[in-house]
Amino acid sequence: MERLQRKLEELFGIDLRALGIFRICLALVILIDLMMRATDLEAFYSDLGVLPRTLLLQESSAWRLSIYLIHGMPGVIGMLFFLHGLAALGLLIGWHTRLATLITWLFTVSLHLRNPAILNGGDFCFRLFLFWSLFLPLGRRYSFDNFLSPSPGKDRDRALSMGTAGFLIQVVFIYSWSLYMKAKYPDWWNGTAIYDILKETYYTKSAGIFLLNFPGFVKILTHSVFLFEAALPLLLFSPFFTTFIRMATILGTLLLQLGFGLCMSLGLFPLSMTIAMIPFIPSPIWDNLLRVREGEAKEGRFLKSSMGTNILAAFFLIYITFWNLGSSNYPRYQIPLRFAWLGWLLYIDQYWGMYPSPCPYAYRFSMPAKLTDGTKIDVLNQVVSKNYRWRRYVGNLLVPSLPSDESYLAWYQCQRWNSAHESSKQMEGLAINLTWRYFSSSKPESQKKTLLKYTC
Repeated sequence: MERLQRKLEELFGIDLRALGIFRICLALVILIDLMMRATDLEAFYSDLGVLPRTLLLQESSAWRLSIYLIHGMPGVIGMLFFLHGLAALGLLIGWHTRLATLITWLFTVSLHLRNPAILNGGDFCFRLFLFWSLFLPLGRRYSFDNFLSPSPGKDRDRALSMGTAGFLIQVVFIYSWSLYMKAKYPDWWNGTAIYDILKETYYTKSAGIFLLNFPGFVKILTHSVFLFEAALPLLLFSPFFTTFIRMATILGTLLLQLGFGLCMSLGLFPLSMTIAMIPFIPSPIWDNLLRVREGEAKEGRFLKSSMGTNILAAFFLIYITFWNLGSSNYPRYQIPLRFAWLGWLLYIDQYWGMYPSPCPYAYRFSMPAKLTDGTKIDVLNQVVSKNYRWRRYVGNLLVPSLPSDESYLAWYQCQRWNSAHESSKQMEGLAINLTWRYFSSSKPESQKKTLLKYTC
């Protein structure tokens, strides 16, 4: 029995040093993300941009509340960004860590709710990691809280609780349920999925385009990714040779995310999933890295959570398990609507259908505009080349479930252009066009459709 307990502690406990490094990295990602988002503060988060609050509130769930909806002027939004950054800074330095984590999570959820059309899997991931961080002792190492605290728990090495288990299982769920979605499509079984995904080119980087010259190698990569994700839960929670197998799996995961990041424009996803591996690093690795003397790190020195915290974390672990089952076409386990409000309110609802099946066509948007002097330009090329968020927003114009409207995009571009140019270069009007080409040989030619014509 004692052996079994030690193995469970080894598999589901998290080293406090790992939690400290994880906290610092997570806070840095949030601060970097805020700085990047701030360059488009007016466009994406104010009533003067592409998604005014009136449009958002027409399509949003009543259970989803956002601090960023209290006002629509850029100045107020800028102040909220500043407060958001202060909370993330508190998380970074570990000052009143649990409160800083809570406030950072509230602001992050609110920011994501303000404009869902520019989000991707990476945003969902680190939002969930923040949620599970509420149950973790993030401030026990490398923090002001630890420096100032006289707590006897400072001499403990690891944390073990339903919160630590919940966090680790959540990370595995992302890979496992994503794999389940992939397994439904023959493209992943026959090895053509990654090649077909890279052919879409809308989010493909130059490295991904280069790989298209080697279809045989890409086929091997497809099978390798599929098999690795299938084995990942067993490898991360292997009861045998745990330290060695877990570290090899972490290295494989880092290489996987590096490959994703090099080949495709996926925003924060590769970085978020890389950071998520830090808590999996076993204690012996930290002992070696930090040159802990043999015998200094004692077994059984675990920091444990209160019963109330464990019960709450266990409830949410069960809740997200059923949510994933229900969102994966298992209606028998689907959470009833009368209980689903909690997932929407806390924004812990999740669906991991990331590139399960390649898109059957490659598509491009264009926004041709005419100026008063007769010059013709394509405004959209300047927009989508600016950053990932703009590319994501434009790509999501095709998604009817997201709150976006081509007319607001056209209006914003007109206002933005005309306020920055003299009268002879004013924009008279523009159009938003969609061009697509099916990969099927039966429809080889490109097709074009005008989504909107707009007069400035």
